[in-house]
Amino acid sequence: MLVALIFVIAGGAMIFFGVRSFLGTNSFLKIAKPSMGEVIGFDSRIINTKGNSRTSYFPKIKFVDAKGTEVEFVSSSGSSSPDVSIGDKVPILYNPEHPNEARRNNFLDLWFLTTILSAMGLVFLLVGIAIYFKKISFVKIGDSANPDGASPQIINSI
Repeated sequence: MLVALIFVIAGGAMIFFGVRSFLGTNSFLKIAKPSMGEVIGFDSRIINTKGNSRTSYFPKIKFVDAKGTEVEFVSSSGSSSPDVSIGDKVPILYNPEHPNEARRNNFLDLWFLTTILSAMGLVFLLVGIAIYFKKISFVKIGDSANPDGASPQIINSI
């Protein structure tokens, strides 16, 4: 029962933040103006995970807004192997009232967070519901059904 509750709460929280991300992106798209930007460099960030560190590169982009002002921003998505090079032209969207609020006009910058949070939230929610209604059961280490003491496994008991 507790495991089901944890899964449902975690799934609900992820869906909540996925919906918030969707609404934020949707509001941005309603006011955003398109433009073309130029990649002028990269911000590098060292990301440490479980003792391993790697460098991710986030494109720095400059563009000219409708008022003729040159604006620079750093893309919210980066990777260890950038998908663009310095000098590349990239489509961007920006808030005309606050041009520094700009994003690359691609799936990763606009919808990736929304998609991941919503999909994972849905999976967690469904697993929690299935556990609650006994459609999935867990085998405990040392359980008589698991005499070799192997790692716990999810078993479909439908």
